[in-house]
Amino acid sequence: QNRRKILWSLYHILRDDVRRRFVFGYTIENRKMRWWYCSRTEVFVSTPLDFIQDHRSVVEFLLCVAFAEEHQLGWDPTIKR
Repeated sequence: QNRRKILWSLYHILRDDVRRRFVFGYTIENRKMRWWYCSRTEVFVSTPLDFIQDHRSVVEFLLCVAFAEEHQLGWDPTIKR
């Protein structure tokens, strides 16, 4: 069920905004967390990790996303709205 929801959400973001080249997402099921990367041509999914025990990776991911520049988050700087 989570897979279907995340794929629909990632697809919806890309479909609704031509400025997006790719998008990141994540799913959590019980103690397992997966990161998702979706571009207009491919989808990559990480192996599951226990986010309780491997909290360092989760914090690192959140910090990378929080301090990333727009082009690193999938926004195409050559397209203006």
